[in-house]
Amino acid sequence: MIVSKKNLTIVLLTISLAGYPVNVMADNTQQSSSQISATSSSQVQSSNAASSKIQSDQNSESKNQSEISSSSDEPDLSSSNKSEKSGKTNQSDTPESDVVTKNGWVTDNNRTFYYENNHKVIGEKFIDGYWYLFDKYTDGAMVTGFQNLAGYGQNKTVYYNANGQMLYGEQKVGGNWYLFNNFNGARMTGFQNLAGYGQNKTVYYNANGQMLYGEQKITGNWYLFDKFSGARITGFRSLAAYGHNKTVYYNSNGQMLYGKLVIKNTVYTFNNQNGALYFEPYYYAQNNIAWGNVRFGNYTMAQTGCVMASLAIVITGYGNNVTPLQVATYGYNHGTFNHGEPGANQKTLVTVAMHYGLTTKGLTNQSQIQNTLENGHPVVIAVQRPFIPWYGVTHEIVVSKYSAGKVYVQDPLGTTTGWHTLSSLWNYRSTVSADSMYFLTPAVALSK
Repeated sequence: MIVSKKNLTIVLLTISLAGYPVNVMADNTQQSSSQISATSSSQVQSSNAASSKIQSDQNSESKNQSEISSSSDEPDLSSSNKSEKSGKTNQSDTPESDVVTKNGWVTDNNRTFYYENNHKVIGEKFIDGYWYLFDKYTDGAMVTGFQNLAGYGQNKTVYYNANGQMLYGEQKVGGNWYLFNNFNGARMTGFQNLAGYGQNKTVYYNANGQMLYGEQKITGNWYLFDKFSGARITGFRSLAAYGHNKTVYYNSNGQMLYGKLVIKNTVYTFNNQNGALYFEPYYYAQNNIAWGNVRFGNYTMAQTGCVMASLAIVITGYGNNVTPLQVATYGYNHGTFNHGEPGANQKTLVTVAMHYGLTTKGLTNQSQIQNTLENGHPVVIAVQRPFIPWYGVTHEIVVSKYSAGKVYVQDPLGTTTGWHTLSSLWNYRSTVSADSMYFLTPAVALSK
């Protein structure tokens, strides 16, 4: 079969249009033109060769079309739709739009962190009006409770609540009161005046920052802090509520004082070892000419003034100089002294004693009397015959000292003044109900 030049050109153009490379077409066209100018035998061979070439090129065309399809610039819509649904592109497995940026609070395994631009915040951080602390030594988690900030460049201990927020002012933590500076949150220790925190008192916080109460020895001095409020106490104070049967004195700095002191123009004596206020015996006679004949109701002071005179002895012995006449006047106007019955009952005794700043306590046995006297406090007690020589009456006396089983009596009438055994005093105490109506015992301790 003879292929004409025209037919070969058409075949070659077809191959070119089907995607055969242009340079291949040009070379083959030149080659075929040379073959047509040759001999007939060569023409037949060239025709056969061209036929084989066409078949081969058709196979190449199919292959090239497949390659063109895979590398075509035209988009594959199905592939594009798949990329849009997944949110990813072929250029990257993790596109920028899919990167999660951490900012703010993050909780992980029950630990709380704070991030800024994907970075954990470490150390102190002020967030929304509160200071927080993120641990620099472990994993940067938010911390709570007491924290010493020395490792963070600050010489203070602070407290963060359960939400991690730094606290200020007075705070009760674990059953104890603490104070944190209003400005920087530092835990306070030592003496602190709470006026700046809305309370008119001075208190004391120990080395752990805990408020203290009761008696405390601080740098060699004894102080007293109210057992309920923790307020530092000054002035005269009975320590009965704190387990001690004594009255002491704390100066303006709250320190307990000792020895002989002048306080508001009055001389007082305090035990040099325990600070207990000594009762300094001072004697008054109820029948003194200056008031013995003064009548209250139907009776004179000399006749029935033993309770009033005994109280005057004690009150003056504690440094408040009053006379039996002054005491009797108050007892008559505010109690039952000589109202109908002669003398004064125990309720009037308590009323007058409290008016003059004394604390009263009933004593129910000899040991209590001994302990009271040994702690420097006097005792008033109503006695009857045979301790006194008169029948049908009772008599109030003052007991001011104790030594080796004996007590020293100061009698407003002078009859029994001197040393007596404690047992005889107790055995001959009054059994009249009026003398025991308040404490159910005629023996009363008087302290300031």
